[in-house]
Amino acid sequence: SADGIMALAKICREEGVPAHFEVVGLMAEALVRWGRKDAIAAIRRNLVGTHSWSHSMHPVMMERSDIEDYAAAYKSVYPEERKSIETVKRIFGFPRVWDSVPPGNNEPYVASRVYADLGVDIDLGPTYVGRDCEDIWYAGQRRTSYGYCFEFFREPDFVYDVDRILDELAEKHRFALFCH
Repeated sequence: SADGIMALAKICREEGVPAHFEVVGLMAEALVRWGRKDAIAAIRRNLVGTHSWSHSMHPVMMERSDIEDYAAAYKSVYPEERKSIETVKRIFGFPRVWDSVPPGNNEPYVASRVYADLGVDIDLGPTYVGRDCEDIWYAGQRRTSYGYCFEFFREPDFVYDVDRILDELAEKHRFALFCH
């Protein structure tokens, strides 16, 4: 993972594309444990957001918050996501985390409220965006779709028209190409 971070940061730097890394809290701690100051420095030169504390480790956010009592659901998500945000700020030296991307289809309503209450203004996840993927305000956060998965461009059975997608992206004010 650390080598992948370095490779992606290098590509973005060489192409003059501002990178944005959504960091899993446990991954940030792992980079420190592994002594990967190079990867930390590479991420630090870019925008950084949170991709949850533990990504897909069970119980995931959706499992922890799948209860009828909203207050209890909120209390089940808040501590880990606060820890993730504090870890990302501490390790990468940012005073604030501006955005979140809860992993996959793991975005309970309560997560948006937790992130908003923790000062995270933007959700870059694809769930709950407006028609034609325009931005909307939802649960205290600006919601914007994040675009295309970088890995799709490398798959042998990739079915999208890459040239059309690149032309479309070139005309946008902002877009996100994401990868795992």
